[in-house]
Amino acid sequence: MTKSNKKSLNIEEMLTMSHDLYEENKHKWSPMEPEHGRTFILYMIEEIGEVISIIKKKGEEEIMDNNETRERL
Repeated sequence: MTKSNKKSLNIEEMLTMSHDLYEENKHKWSPMEPEHGRTFILYMIEEIGEVISIIKKKGEEEIMDNNETRERL
């Protein structure tokens, strides 16, 4: 098996990134409370749509093999 420079993310790392991003933006984002869940879910769906568009345009190989493309994603 060959070694790859591709970095994997696990759920714990993604949750940490999410909380860190929220902390940076909590002055302009809704509080992370159940009554604001609808807004967070709709925003997440919008972001997923953008990622899907990028994957369709660039392809998985370009995203995984090109560090600049991957960083921008």
